[in-house]
Amino acid sequence: SDFENQIKESKVYYYQSEYKTAYDNYIAYQKIAGDTSEKAMKMLSNAIEHADNASIITPNDYSSIKLSGLAANYKKETEKASKKFEMLTTIKPDTVDSWFQLGRLYFNSKDYNKAIVYNKKAFELDNSYVPAIELLAFSYEGLKDTANAIQAYKDALNIEPNNISY
Repeated sequence: SDFENQIKESKVYYYQSEYKTAYDNYIAYQKIAGDTSEKAMKMLSNAIEHADNASIITPNDYSSIKLSGLAANYKKETEKASKKFEMLTTIKPDTVDSWFQLGRLYFNSKDYNKAIVYNKKAFELDNSYVPAIELLAFSYEGLKDTANAIQAYKDALNIEPNNISY
């Protein structure tokens, strides 16, 4: 019916509007990344709020959940970011990015054991994904596990033999 179509169109418009606002706030923050001013934190809060609003319409929307998680991560809201990234691993369990986001979150919060678990999973899913193996090596270093750190760096060199930073 016409009424049902209007409802569908309104939902699509609402989702698009909320997601765009979230994205715009996140991108604006990215331009000043590292800034912890009240204005910067407000941008991240707005990104989270609007991404979460978009998720009301599409509860399993990977993009809006990821955006909310990334913004929460920058705000150092580890628990909120963790929940968002965990959701991503259930929505798309075979996606490297969702596991890597969790690994990076825990690496940044110095929970190296969890960082290792999630980056190993990302690396298992795609053994050519260098960011995961790099964080794996850094996490082993954080635990003073030299043997595993060296092995991870060797794995990274096998993927990118010309990368002199290893």
